Amino acid sequence: KIARVGVVVMAATPAPSAPSSMSRSGYAELGAALSHPAEESSPSSKGRKTLRYVAIGALSVAALAALGVGLAYSPLSRSLGLRRHSPTAESSEISLSDLVHNGAQESGAKIQHFYMYRVQNDEDYSPENQNLANIGGALWYLHNEIVWHHWLRAGTYSTTPKTRIEKFLVFSKASPKLYAKGMNFGVVNTFDLGQCTGPFKCENLQEYGPTVGCESWTQRADKSQGNNFPHQQWVGKNVYPSAVWYSLPGQCNSQKFWNQSGRDCHKTEPSGACPKGMVPTGESTCTYTYQKVGELRISEIEGIDSFDSFISDGGREYDRIKDAGTKMQFWDHIGDAEACQRRIDHVHKKFREKYPDQPDLADPACDFDVEKFYPHFPQGWFSTTTTTTTTTTTTSRASMPN
Repeated sequence: KIARVGVVVMAATPAPSAPSSMSRSGYAELGAALSHPAEESSPSSKGRKTLRYVAIGALSVAALAALGVGLAYSPLSRSLGLRRHSPTAESSEISLSDLVHNGAQESGAKIQHFYMYRVQNDEDYSPENQNLANIGGALWYLHNEIVWHHWLRAGTYSTTPKTRIEKFLVFSKASPKLYAKGMNFGVVNTFDLGQCTGPFKCENLQEYGPTVGCESWTQRADKSQGNNFPHQQWVGKNVYPSAVWYSLPGQCNSQKFWNQSGRDCHKTEPSGACPKGMVPTGESTCTYTYQKVGELRISEIEGIDSFDSFISDGGREYDRIKDAGTKMQFWDHIGDAEACQRRIDHVHKKFREKYPDQPDLADPACDFDVEKFYPHFPQGWFSTTTTTTTTTTTTSRASMPN
């Protein structure tokens, strides 16, 4: 008998637990195939595709030979599986080649697969209508907004102490309208308690759909603004190499968390999160999937046992005036790119040590371009009949969850 276990990816539910294991080779092959759609030849004389329902899992070599299967895809977790949405089947799984082929048909954009990280407190809730980052972006947020507060590891705009960095496996796909502009990522939308607060009036969510947004602070050779938006005030100040922030628009994003359920706003403001288990298609209700795959305590990263004990003993994580900590050197030298890179490498190493079976995934290129995205930039409207006079304003507020 074959153990029928899921491969990857997506449980759009609050606070999914991290799986105990992930196949490095099996997942990497699956992700590579999804990111590079290939043509599928059909054996049917009529040229019609045939759905091939398969069990994809941790199969032995003998079972593979017996079944004539070319590749084994080990589970990301036992509860997850790739499937096509079906009104009559709760979990109708289909073959990898069919998923890849049909995904390519939707919008032409490639599926991006990578990790996102969220600086989080001890509360557990969904990353939808939230801002996330790569490791460099998460460390910049902590360094610039959090760890310099002496007695409480909280932020200028956050009073709940931050305790951990969560890791999410994400698949995303641009909407057809966004991809037609030559981009796989849209603008980073900022969120306050689940409500979209910018940039502008969040008109982009209606124009392009709830697509994944990205932002970096790497200056372009031609000096154009590119993806340095909407927090361009940190260009030249954030020297964490290749730091990126992301946004994951969810449903009812015009409302705060407590007003998002029991309303009809999900019809006009859908979430970009796909139904559980689906590969992103680029449609307005399915631009990304996510699954939590791990976390590190911030104290674990810093090499201390207890934040409270560390503070009581006279320690301090980071002092902005001294550009150094007390009884801690981890955050020293915020403006030193080499020191920032060492911090990034340290966190990568910690995650690899804790989750040795997880594959290393490169960050995708943040190809958002503000002038391509907003046709009337520096104004944020799209229709020529719109009379809004909103102009670009920047804020020092960090676009990360609070």
